[in-house]
Amino acid sequence: MDTPGRPATAPGHEPGEPRSFLIYGDNILECERALQVVARAVPGDVPALITWMPGPLYAPKYDVVAGGQTVVHAQLFPGYGRWGYDVREGFRDRGAPLREASDAVIVVAATPGGDGSPQPILALEFCGALPAGNNAWQRMGRALAAGLARVPYLYFAELGGAELDADRTVKAGRLPNPLIPFAYLSHGQTSGSLSIPVFSPSPTVDSDTRALFQDVFDSGEANEVVRAILFGGDPEPPISVLQDKAATVVAALAASRRRNDSLTSDEWVQLADERTGAAKASWLTTRRLGWGKKASIGTLTATFRSLVAAATRDGAVAVGSSSVPICLLGAEGRGHLATSLESIYRTRLGADLPRWLRSSRKPLVIVWICGFKPRGDDSRPDRGLLPMAHMVFGGSDVDYLSVIYGPAPAASWSRLMTDAPGLAMANGLWETVIGLSDAVLADSSTATALPQIGIVLGARQVRAAAAMATHSSVPPFGEHDIDSVLHTLFANTPHMYESMCNPPGGDWSGLKYRENGTAPAHRWSSLPRVTAADEKRPDHVAVVYGLSPVLIAIESKERDSTLERSIGPRLAKYVTSLLTSAPNGVDAIGGGLWSSYSGGPIRPIPSVITGAAVPYNGATKLADLLEYGALDFAIGCEFLPEVERVVVHVVARPSGALIRDVLPLLTGHFAGHVVVEVHGLPDGV
Repeated sequence: MDTPGRPATAPGHEPGEPRSFLIYGDNILECERALQVVARAVPGDVPALITWMPGPLYAPKYDVVAGGQTVVHAQLFPGYGRWGYDVREGFRDRGAPLREASDAVIVVAATPGGDGSPQPILALEFCGALPAGNNAWQRMGRALAAGLARVPYLYFAELGGAELDADRTVKAGRLPNPLIPFAYLSHGQTSGSLSIPVFSPSPTVDSDTRALFQDVFDSGEANEVVRAILFGGDPEPPISVLQDKAATVVAALAASRRRNDSLTSDEWVQLADERTGAAKASWLTTRRLGWGKKASIGTLTATFRSLVAAATRDGAVAVGSSSVPICLLGAEGRGHLATSLESIYRTRLGADLPRWLRSSRKPLVIVWICGFKPRGDDSRPDRGLLPMAHMVFGGSDVDYLSVIYGPAPAASWSRLMTDAPGLAMANGLWETVIGLSDAVLADSSTATALPQIGIVLGARQVRAAAAMATHSSVPPFGEHDIDSVLHTLFANTPHMYESMCNPPGGDWSGLKYRENGTAPAHRWSSLPRVTAADEKRPDHVAVVYGLSPVLIAIESKERDSTLERSIGPRLAKYVTSLLTSAPNGVDAIGGGLWSSYSGGPIRPIPSVITGAAVPYNGATKLADLLEYGALDFAIGCEFLPEVERVVVHVVARPSGALIRDVLPLLTGHFAGHVVVEVHGLPDGV
């Protein structure tokens, strides 16, 4: 297939030989999820098996075997930017305006006769978080980057999750705004690339929501698309089915809105029939769905509300939903807005912005970006607003004005005027603004020193891709690698059940608990992002089976010096507090078939022992962590890349003897690539 952006068979493969893929990801979990996607897509009637192959646990190797034959060799590389080749820069080199990479990207290694670079062939996003508020659009930059880099993109999203209150009582089911799946559909039209959501039921979905969306859940089409991309075939029939399902989701979400703040189901269909960004803008300005901006931050300027009122008065309409902070002005409204801005801001505005507004007949998309928290650090979800607008309208049919009203650091405003590319390189939110905006209006309490607050960027300023080093299988060792080792050990043994793994990049799928190898598994999803002051969410939780189950809770760190004092009791309390509440999901037979749970709390609550995992810096340093962190045990990982081995050092108090005894039992499967060394305690500890 020659259509730009449409998937084609993976290059560099001899018929009959196993295919070789490099899988890069945010962390080890995302890499493994991508590997599972690959395995499910293997052609044939017999399910493929994933088999660990001898190699380093920090960059694990696997074979995918079907019918007794190896069909895929794969190696996982957790943590972007650590392996010489950087997927994000690879996307930039292919035309993406942002340094954004999906949860995982499948890459074919450089092939003879090629340009010497690895070739990304499929980007995957896995979203188990509630699609509520700005969480729903914060990943849009990844979709846009993949699409403009001409890399097919699949967004695996769950429907039917519920928001919980502080006592973990269900407040309400949460569903995304219809504009979210619509943006993916539109992105395929405006970019010519494959960018499509794939829906599945949330593990805790209730029966009514499951029934509402039953016809749109993936029933194998995603496997067919991936199979065509990785192994050859025609992806268009399953792509068409997924697009139809996404359109059905948009309509169903619109019909289920309690507020009258969206286009109707039929109107979303009509908007989807408009194939270009210009046509969509024309349809929306004719429809004139009302729009209004609400903002409640404490640093709003005196002029901001006047600005919102002026935009509405001058003809701003909603982009499908009046509750999303994006609006649209037709060409005739641009001049009116320029006059309004001159009246509101007077000499502070400068001449550039009103001149630019009056100089074009393109529709104007205005994106309202709070962007910054009270202390000046950027709000990650706001990175997704401009990408979402670009996914709907494309990059050339409309102009983009970003209104930034949050308290950005004062120094960033002057740097925007003098060194926009440098500012973009230093900060992801500014990179989005600079790479995707045509102009910026700085109505911010921190922009008072700017000589003018209307800034025209001219040609969208995309920083050139950086030169990349040769791909390496040896990273700068740190927390990613510790988490990869512990996860691989804990998830591949009959002695334990991995309850939670929270590597860098985060995992919000929840905590699971299974009392023994045959008992039902229970799940606590929708974990709070802000925990109590006397609690700390662990990086690893696992059940150790025995006469009675014991939970281990571990905090992993890049350096031992960054461990928090007396963290052990906080780790334990987080786990016990969560388990004291009732779970909201259950897997009755242990096969990953989760369903909603409505019973009471589990009993009895298991005991918890706590530990830290850090790069190894000597047994004495490990022992010191026990006292400093009020921990039961400490683990130090020593990486020996020349022999692809990890030595796991452990010290433990008597209260942590269980981990000292069980760790050596976990290594037999790994053919000497991981060994455990137990150290005694110094006197007095």
